[in-house]
Amino acid sequence: MWGDASGPWIAFAGSTTNSRTGFVYGQSERAAENAALEMCRERGGGECEVEFALELGCAAVVSRPGNSAWAFEPTTISHAVSSARRTCGKDCSIVWSGCTTPRSRRQGG
Repeated sequence: MWGDASGPWIAFAGSTTNSRTGFVYGQSERAAENAALEMCRERGGGECEVEFALELGCAAVVSRPGNSAWAFEPTTISHAVSSARRTCGKDCSIVWSGCTTPRSRRQGG
């Protein structure tokens, strides 16, 4: 398993040699980044690099042939998707989207 099912961090890694990616949640920035790189490599990615790591917010990655984009938003997934599509184009498909889970909410407080 790659990273935690939820957490205050999201990391996204992509391959520089093909279209393989990894995206995971984690309890720390480093844990999320390492797990995203591992996922990318295990999915067949070559030369995987962390594209972004985000704490407490929402992110989206969108793509179409020849173009891709990602965006962070503090509010909702739909805002993150809209923001990424403004860069990539409205016809871009969602590759991945998600929001982090604050620790206090996960712990019931």
